[in-house]
Amino acid sequence: MGVQKKVLSPKKREIRDRPARILSIARTLLNEEGYAGVTMERIAKVMNCSRPPIYEHFTSREDVVMGLAIEDAQQRWKLFKCAMTFNGRPREKLVAINEFAFRTYPEQLKILSLLQPNLIRLKSTSRHQKTLADYESRAFDILTRVVEEGVDAGDLVIAGGQPASTVAYGLLCLSFGGNTFESRYPDVPIQQNHFNRHLSTRLALLALMDGYRFAPLSLEWDYIATIDRVRKELDVLAFIEETNGEKPSVAYSLPE
Repeated sequence: MGVQKKVLSPKKREIRDRPARILSIARTLLNEEGYAGVTMERIAKVMNCSRPPIYEHFTSREDVVMGLAIEDAQQRWKLFKCAMTFNGRPREKLVAINEFAFRTYPEQLKILSLLQPNLIRLKSTSRHQKTLADYESRAFDILTRVVEEGVDAGDLVIAGGQPASTVAYGLLCLSFGGNTFESRYPDVPIQQNHFNRHLSTRLALLALMDGYRFAPLSLEWDYIATIDRVRKELDVLAFIEETNGEKPSVAYSLPE
C-alpha cells in the first residue's frame, strides 16, 4: 500500500502558507511605498489579522526584508546556474549571467541594495543571515567557476598568479554596482541627456574583461549577438521551475 498523504486542516494550511503571503504583501508594499511602507502594522492590516501571527514567523520588519532578500538570492542563484548551461565560451557565460541575474529581475537589486548598510542584516535572525550568506556564496562560487573555465580553456591568464575569485569579484562589483544604481535611481537627470545606462553598464563590463585580456576580446567578438542567443536559447522560467526542489529554501517551521 502506498503512503497516504497527510491532509492538513484549513488552519494548518493557513499557517503553512502564511510566510509566503507575508512576503508577497511586503514585496508589494516595498515596491509601491519603499522601505518606510513595510511595517508589521501595514502587513497585518492587509492580511486582516493582528500582529502576533506575523511575529510567529518574522521577528521584525527587518527580518521580513531579509526574507525577501533570501527569496531573491535563491532565484539569483538559479539564474546563475541557468547561465552556466549556455552553450558558449566562458566569457559568453559571464555575459549571460549579467543579463539574467541583474537585468531580467532588476527589482531584486532594490532589496539587495537595502542590505548594504548592514543594519537590516544585523536586526534579522541569525538563521536568515546564514541562509542569505549561503545563497550569496553559492552564486559567487558559480561565477568563480566560469572564470576558472576561462583559465582552463586558455582564454584568460590572470596576472600575478591571483585566484579566479579575484577576477570574479571585480566583475561582480561592476555588474552589481551599475545595475543597482540604474534600478534604484531610474529617474536621475542623466536619463534626460539621451544617456543609455543599459549600454553603458554592458560596455563597462566588456571593457573590464578586455582589460583582463579575457578572450575573445570585444573587438573580436559580437557580444550583442551573444546576448540575443542567450535570450533565445535559454528558457529562464522553465529552468527555475525545474530546479524548484534544489534548495536550501527559506525554512519556516510550522508550530507544533
